Amino acid sequence: MEVDGLKLLAPFYLISIICTYLFMKLDRDARDSEIYAKEKAAYHADMDQYLDLKKAYYEKAADGLGLSPSPDDEES
Repeated sequence: MEVDGLKLLAPFYLISIICTYLFMKLDRDARDSEIYAKEKAAYHADMDQYLDLKKAYYEKAADGLGLSPSPDDEES
């Protein structure tokens, strides 16, 4: 039983090792590309815009309720 199990699992281990190596190689090449850098910069710009909109919304809601921002918010 143990010998048959090793014969059965060995090809699966080999295939998984090969697939893992290929994935890591292709992923490294993709992350070094110019397109990935542009996508990452665009994502950060979109997130900054989203956070600015969210901050403006909460400030407007606080003004509507007559609340003042905390001292921690004014420092940043």
